[in-house]
Amino acid sequence: MTGLAPTFALSAGDLRSRTDAPDGGPTRVVVDRDMDVACDAVHIDVAERAGAAPGERLEVALGHDAEVFPVFAGKVAAVRPALTGTVIHGVGTMDALLHLRVAATYQDRAVGDIVQDLLSRAGVQAGPVDRGPTLPRYVVQPGRSAFAHLRGLADRLGAELYADRGGRVRFQAPPAAPTGAIELAYGEHLLDAAGHLPDELPTGVGVGGESPMSARGEDTSHWLARDELAAGSAGAPDAARPIVLDAVARTTDLAGRFADGRLAVASRARRRVHLTVLGRPELDLGDPVAVTGTPDETLEVSGYVRALRHVLSVDRGFVTELTVATGGSS
Repeated sequence: MTGLAPTFALSAGDLRSRTDAPDGGPTRVVVDRDMDVACDAVHIDVAERAGAAPGERLEVALGHDAEVFPVFAGKVAAVRPALTGTVIHGVGTMDALLHLRVAATYQDRAVGDIVQDLLSRAGVQAGPVDRGPTLPRYVVQPGRSAFAHLRGLADRLGAELYADRGGRVRFQAPPAAPTGAIELAYGEHLLDAAGHLPDELPTGVGVGGESPMSARGEDTSHWLARDELAAGSAGAPDAARPIVLDAVARTTDLAGRFADGRLAVASRARRRVHLTVLGRPELDLGDPVAVTGTPDETLEVSGYVRALRHVLSVDRGFVTELTVATGGSS
Protein backbone atom coordinates (compact mmCIF):
# COMPACT_ATOMS: atom_id res chain seq x y z
CA MET A 1 0.00 0.00 0.00
CA THR A 2 3.04 2.31 -0.02
CA GLY A 3 2.96 5.23 -2.42
CA LEU A 4 -0.78 5.78 -2.14
CA ALA A 5 -1.86 9.42 -2.09
CA PRO A 6 -4.19 10.39 0.81
CA THR A 7 -7.63 11.61 -0.26
CA PHE A 8 -10.34 13.41 1.69
CA ALA A 9 -13.82 14.87 1.36
CA LEU A 10 -15.63 16.81 4.08
CA SER A 11 -18.72 18.93 4.52
CA ALA A 12 -19.58 21.19 7.45
CA GLY A 13 -22.57 23.45 6.86
CA ASP A 14 -21.78 25.52 3.77
CA LEU A 15 -18.17 24.31 3.73
CA ARG A 16 -17.50 21.72 1.03
CA SER A 17 -13.92 20.62 0.68
CA ARG A 18 -12.14 17.76 -1.04
CA THR A 19 -8.67 16.85 -2.22
CA ASP A 20 -9.01 18.40 -5.69
CA ALA A 21 -10.91 21.46 -4.40
CA PRO A 22 -9.65 22.13 -0.86
CA ASP A 23 -12.01 24.96 0.07
CA GLY A 24 -11.24 26.40 3.51
CA GLY A 25 -7.68 25.08 3.35
CA PRO A 26 -7.85 21.97 5.58
CA THR A 27 -4.44 21.04 7.03
CA ARG A 28 -5.32 18.37 9.60
CA VAL A 29 -8.26 16.03 10.28
CA VAL A 30 -8.46 13.84 13.39
CA VAL A 31 -11.37 11.41 13.88
CA ASP A 32 -11.69 9.75 17.31
CA ARG A 33 -14.08 6.86 17.89
CA ASP A 34 -14.02 4.63 20.96
CA MET A 35 -16.59 2.23 22.44
CA ASP A 36 -15.51 3.38 25.91
CA VAL A 37 -16.36 7.01 25.08
CA ALA A 38 -19.96 8.16 24.83
CA CYS A 39 -19.65 10.07 21.57
CA ASP A 40 -17.47 10.13 18.45
CA ALA A 41 -15.48 13.29 17.81
CA VAL A 42 -13.67 15.03 14.97
CA HIS A 43 -11.25 17.98 14.94
CA ILE A 44 -10.52 19.77 11.65
CA ASP A 45 -7.88 22.48 11.23
CA VAL A 46 -8.71 24.85 8.37
CA ALA A 47 -7.23 28.11 7.15
CA GLU A 48 -10.65 29.77 7.17
CA ARG A 49 -14.07 28.93 8.56
CA ALA A 50 -15.78 29.08 5.14
CA GLY A 51 -19.35 28.89 6.43
CA ALA A 52 -19.14 26.13 9.05
CA ALA A 53 -21.41 26.90 12.02
CA PRO A 54 -22.40 25.02 15.22
CA GLY A 55 -25.34 22.65 14.89
CA GLU A 56 -24.90 22.01 11.19
CA ARG A 57 -24.38 18.58 9.65
CA LEU A 58 -20.74 17.42 9.50
CA GLU A 59 -19.46 14.48 7.46
CA VAL A 60 -15.91 13.28 6.77
CA ALA A 61 -14.63 10.72 4.27
CA LEU A 62 -11.01 9.60 3.92
CA GLY A 63 -9.12 7.30 1.60
CA HIS A 64 -6.36 6.93 -0.97
CA ASP A 65 -5.99 7.76 -4.66
CA ALA A 66 -9.38 9.49 -5.09
CA GLU A 67 -11.31 6.63 -3.41
CA VAL A 68 -12.88 7.68 -0.10
CA PHE A 69 -14.90 5.94 2.63
CA PRO A 70 -17.13 7.68 5.19
CA VAL A 71 -15.39 7.74 8.58
CA PHE A 72 -17.54 10.20 10.57
CA ALA A 73 -21.13 11.46 10.64
CA GLY A 74 -22.47 13.98 13.12
CA LYS A 75 -22.72 17.72 13.59
CA VAL A 76 -20.56 20.77 14.22
CA ALA A 77 -20.25 21.26 17.98
CA ALA A 78 -18.00 24.32 18.06
CA VAL A 79 -16.01 26.60 15.78
CA ARG A 80 -12.88 28.23 17.19
CA PRO A 81 -11.46 30.92 14.89
CA ALA A 82 -8.01 32.43 15.48
CA LEU A 83 -5.54 34.61 13.60
CA THR A 84 -3.62 31.53 12.49
CA GLY A 85 -6.67 29.54 11.34
CA THR A 86 -9.83 27.88 12.61
CA VAL A 87 -10.54 24.59 14.37
CA ILE A 88 -13.89 22.92 13.72
CA HIS A 89 -15.00 20.49 16.44
CA GLY A 90 -17.66 17.91 15.68
CA VAL A 91 -19.59 15.33 17.70
CA GLY A 92 -21.19 12.10 16.54
CA THR A 93 -24.85 11.11 16.41
CA MET A 94 -24.79 9.63 19.94
CA ASP A 95 -24.72 13.22 21.22
CA ALA A 96 -28.51 13.18 20.82
CA LEU A 97 -28.74 10.34 23.38
CA LEU A 98 -26.57 12.28 25.84
CA HIS A 99 -29.02 15.18 25.72
CA LEU A 100 -32.25 13.18 25.76
CA ARG A 101 -33.90 12.97 29.18
CA VAL A 102 -37.37 11.48 29.28
CA ALA A 103 -39.70 9.60 31.60
CA ALA A 104 -41.08 6.24 30.48
CA THR A 105 -42.14 2.92 31.96
CA TYR A 106 -41.86 -0.35 30.05
CA GLN A 107 -43.79 -3.46 31.14
CA ASP A 108 -42.87 -6.90 29.78
CA ARG A 109 -40.80 -5.46 26.94
CA ALA A 110 -37.69 -6.91 25.32
CA VAL A 111 -34.51 -4.94 25.85
CA GLY A 112 -34.23 -4.41 22.09
CA ASP A 113 -37.69 -2.79 22.03
CA ILE A 114 -36.62 -0.37 24.76
CA VAL A 115 -33.45 0.47 22.85
CA GLN A 116 -35.35 1.07 19.61
CA ASP A 117 -37.87 3.32 21.37
CA LEU A 118 -35.20 5.52 22.98
CA LEU A 119 -33.27 5.78 19.72
CA SER A 120 -36.47 6.86 17.98
CA ARG A 121 -37.19 9.50 20.65
CA ALA A 122 -33.66 10.86 20.15
CA GLY A 123 -34.10 10.98 16.39
CA VAL A 124 -31.15 8.64 15.87
CA GLN A 125 -31.04 6.00 13.13
CA ALA A 126 -30.73 2.47 14.50
CA GLY A 127 -28.30 -0.12 13.21
CA PRO A 128 -28.37 -3.75 14.35
CA VAL A 129 -30.01 -4.08 17.78
CA ASP A 130 -30.00 -7.37 19.72
CA ARG A 131 -33.44 -8.25 21.01
CA GLY A 132 -32.24 -9.50 24.39
CA PRO A 133 -34.42 -10.82 27.22
CA THR A 134 -37.84 -9.53 28.23
CA LEU A 135 -37.82 -7.30 31.30
CA PRO A 136 -40.85 -7.48 33.63
CA ARG A 137 -40.43 -3.77 34.34
CA TYR A 138 -37.96 -1.06 33.36
CA VAL A 139 -38.25 2.61 34.26
CA VAL A 140 -36.53 5.43 32.40
CA GLN A 141 -36.34 8.57 34.49
CA PRO A 142 -35.11 12.02 33.40
CA GLY A 143 -32.48 12.17 36.12
CA ARG A 144 -30.28 10.11 33.78
CA SER A 145 -29.69 10.58 30.05
CA ALA A 146 -30.99 8.10 27.50
CA PHE A 147 -27.37 7.20 26.84
CA ALA A 148 -26.82 6.29 30.52
CA HIS A 149 -29.88 4.03 30.46
CA LEU A 150 -28.78 2.31 27.24
CA ARG A 151 -25.20 1.89 28.44
CA GLY A 152 -26.54 0.32 31.65
CA LEU A 153 -28.63 -2.15 29.64
CA ALA A 154 -25.65 -2.94 27.40
CA ASP A 155 -23.40 -3.64 30.39
CA ARG A 156 -25.99 -5.99 31.86
CA LEU A 157 -26.04 -8.06 28.67
CA GLY A 158 -22.37 -7.89 27.68
CA ALA A 159 -23.34 -5.83 24.63
CA GLU A 160 -21.56 -2.92 22.97
CA LEU A 161 -23.29 0.44 22.44
CA TYR A 162 -21.74 2.59 19.72
CA ALA A 163 -22.33 4.41 16.44
CA ASP A 164 -20.91 3.01 13.21
CA ARG A 165 -19.03 5.17 10.73
CA GLY A 166 -22.32 6.08 9.04
CA GLY A 167 -23.79 7.37 12.33
CA ARG A 168 -26.19 4.46 12.97
CA VAL A 169 -26.35 3.33 16.60
CA ARG A 170 -25.66 -0.33 17.28
CA PHE A 171 -26.55 -2.37 20.36
CA GLN A 172 -25.10 -5.83 20.04
CA ALA A 173 -22.81 -8.34 21.70
CA PRO A 174 -19.46 -9.02 20.02
CA PRO A 175 -18.83 -12.64 19.01
CA ALA A 176 -16.67 -14.78 21.26
CA ALA A 177 -14.69 -16.02 18.23
CA PRO A 178 -14.59 -13.39 15.46
CA THR A 179 -14.83 -14.81 11.95
CA GLY A 180 -13.71 -13.30 8.67
CA ALA A 181 -11.06 -11.25 10.45
CA ILE A 182 -9.04 -8.57 8.68
CA GLU A 183 -5.40 -9.69 8.96
CA LEU A 184 -2.79 -7.15 10.02
CA ALA A 185 0.66 -8.71 9.70
CA TYR A 186 4.00 -7.66 11.15
CA GLY A 187 6.37 -6.51 8.40
CA GLU A 188 3.47 -5.84 6.03
CA HIS A 189 0.75 -3.69 7.62
CA LEU A 190 1.92 -2.63 11.07
CA LEU A 191 3.75 0.64 11.64
CA ASP A 192 3.70 0.14 15.41
CA ALA A 193 2.17 -2.19 18.01
CA ALA A 194 1.97 -2.18 21.79
CA GLY A 195 0.26 -4.68 24.09
CA HIS A 196 -1.60 -4.22 27.34
CA LEU A 197 -1.59 -6.95 30.00
CA PRO A 198 -3.79 -5.70 32.87
CA ASP A 199 -3.60 -6.46 36.55
CA GLU A 200 -5.70 -9.28 37.96
CA LEU A 201 -9.29 -9.07 36.81
CA PRO A 202 -12.46 -10.46 38.40
CA THR A 203 -12.98 -14.14 37.67
CA GLY A 204 -16.62 -14.14 38.64
CA VAL A 205 -19.59 -11.81 39.07
CA GLY A 206 -22.66 -12.17 41.25
CA VAL A 207 -25.94 -10.32 40.68
CA GLY A 208 -28.63 -9.98 43.29
CA GLY A 209 -31.99 -8.74 42.08
CA GLU A 210 -35.47 -7.95 43.30
CA SER A 211 -37.41 -10.96 44.49
CA PRO A 212 -40.83 -11.48 42.88
CA MET A 213 -42.03 -12.38 46.40
CA SER A 214 -40.40 -9.36 48.05
CA ALA A 215 -43.70 -7.85 49.12
CA ARG A 216 -44.74 -10.96 51.05
CA GLY A 217 -43.61 -11.83 54.54
CA GLU A 218 -42.30 -9.76 57.42
CA ASP A 219 -38.66 -10.81 56.92
CA THR A 220 -38.41 -9.83 53.24
CA SER A 221 -37.21 -6.65 51.59
CA HIS A 222 -39.33 -4.75 49.08
CA TRP A 223 -36.37 -4.22 46.73
CA LEU A 224 -33.87 -7.05 47.11
CA ALA A 225 -33.98 -10.79 47.42
CA ARG A 226 -33.02 -11.97 50.91
CA ASP A 227 -30.10 -14.03 49.56
CA GLU A 228 -28.69 -11.94 46.73
CA LEU A 229 -25.64 -14.24 46.42
CA ALA A 230 -27.90 -17.02 45.18
CA ALA A 231 -29.80 -14.87 42.68
CA GLY A 232 -27.35 -15.22 39.81
CA SER A 233 -23.64 -15.66 39.20
CA ALA A 234 -21.10 -16.21 36.43
CA GLY A 235 -17.51 -17.37 36.36
CA ALA A 236 -15.48 -18.84 39.19
CA PRO A 237 -17.45 -19.49 42.41
CA ASP A 238 -15.07 -17.54 44.67
CA ALA A 239 -16.16 -15.41 47.59
CA ALA A 240 -14.17 -12.42 46.37
CA ARG A 241 -16.21 -11.88 43.21
CA PRO A 242 -17.97 -8.49 42.86
CA ILE A 243 -21.61 -8.48 43.90
CA VAL A 244 -23.94 -6.21 41.93
CA LEU A 245 -27.38 -5.39 43.35
CA ASP A 246 -29.73 -4.74 40.44
CA ALA A 247 -33.44 -4.04 40.86
CA VAL A 248 -34.00 -4.76 37.15
CA ALA A 249 -33.05 -8.41 37.74
CA ARG A 250 -36.45 -9.50 39.06
CA THR A 251 -36.06 -13.18 38.23
CA THR A 252 -33.31 -15.73 38.75
CA ASP A 253 -32.95 -16.14 34.97
CA LEU A 254 -32.42 -12.40 34.52
CA ALA A 255 -29.93 -12.25 37.38
CA GLY A 256 -27.93 -15.06 35.79
CA ARG A 257 -28.08 -13.40 32.38
CA PHE A 258 -26.88 -10.10 33.82
CA ALA A 259 -24.04 -11.85 35.67
CA ASP A 260 -22.87 -13.41 32.39
CA GLY A 261 -23.04 -10.03 30.68
CA ARG A 262 -21.13 -8.14 33.35
CA LEU A 263 -18.42 -10.79 33.40
CA ALA A 264 -18.08 -10.48 29.61
CA VAL A 265 -17.65 -6.71 29.99
CA ALA A 266 -14.94 -7.20 32.63
CA SER A 267 -13.17 -9.74 30.42
CA ARG A 268 -12.74 -7.27 27.56
CA ALA A 269 -9.82 -5.66 29.38
CA ARG A 270 -8.02 -9.00 29.63
CA ARG A 271 -6.01 -8.50 26.43
CA ARG A 272 -5.72 -5.44 24.24
CA VAL A 273 -3.30 -4.41 21.53
CA HIS A 274 -2.82 -0.86 20.27
CA LEU A 275 -1.80 -0.68 16.61
CA THR A 276 -0.76 1.94 14.08
CA VAL A 277 -1.21 1.18 10.38
CA LEU A 278 -1.24 3.06 7.12
CA GLY A 279 -4.65 4.75 6.82
CA ARG A 280 -7.49 2.20 6.79
CA PRO A 281 -10.72 4.23 6.40
CA GLU A 282 -12.80 1.12 5.70
CA LEU A 283 -12.25 -0.17 9.25
CA ASP A 284 -15.14 0.29 11.65
CA LEU A 285 -15.74 -0.27 15.33
CA GLY A 286 -16.67 -3.90 15.92
CA ASP A 287 -14.80 -5.20 12.88
CA PRO A 288 -12.94 -8.50 13.49
CA VAL A 289 -9.15 -8.15 13.29
CA ALA A 290 -6.29 -10.65 13.62
CA VAL A 291 -2.72 -9.54 14.36
CA THR A 292 -0.10 -12.02 13.12
CA GLY A 293 3.63 -12.59 12.75
CA THR A 294 4.83 -10.32 15.58
CA PRO A 295 8.09 -11.03 17.48
CA ASP A 296 6.19 -11.22 20.80
CA GLU A 297 3.23 -13.61 20.94
CA THR A 298 1.42 -11.37 23.43
CA LEU A 299 0.91 -8.90 20.56
CA GLU A 300 -0.89 -11.49 18.48
CA VAL A 301 -4.61 -11.30 19.12
CA SER A 302 -7.79 -12.20 17.32
CA GLY A 303 -10.52 -9.85 18.43
CA TYR A 304 -12.50 -6.81 17.36
CA VAL A 305 -11.88 -3.09 17.00
CA ARG A 306 -12.94 -1.21 20.16
CA ALA A 307 -11.32 2.13 19.35
CA LEU A 308 -9.80 3.84 16.35
CA ARG A 309 -8.31 7.17 15.40
CA HIS A 310 -7.79 8.44 11.85
CA VAL A 311 -5.20 11.20 11.43
CA LEU A 312 -4.75 12.99 8.11
CA SER A 313 -2.24 15.84 8.08
CA VAL A 314 0.15 17.61 5.75
CA ASP A 315 3.16 16.50 7.79
CA ARG A 316 2.15 12.94 8.75
CA GLY A 317 0.08 11.76 5.83
CA PHE A 318 -2.76 9.38 6.65
CA VAL A 319 -2.47 6.83 9.45
CA THR A 320 -4.97 4.88 11.53
CA GLU A 321 -4.49 3.97 15.18
CA LEU A 322 -6.72 1.23 16.57
CA THR A 323 -7.27 -0.82 19.69
CA VAL A 324 -8.10 -4.50 19.25
CA ALA A 325 -9.65 -6.32 22.22
CA THR A 326 -10.43 -9.95 22.91
CA GLY A 327 -13.34 -11.22 24.94
CA GLY A 328 -16.80 -11.34 23.44
CA SER A 329 -20.04 -13.10 24.26
CA SER A 330 -20.58 -16.76 23.57
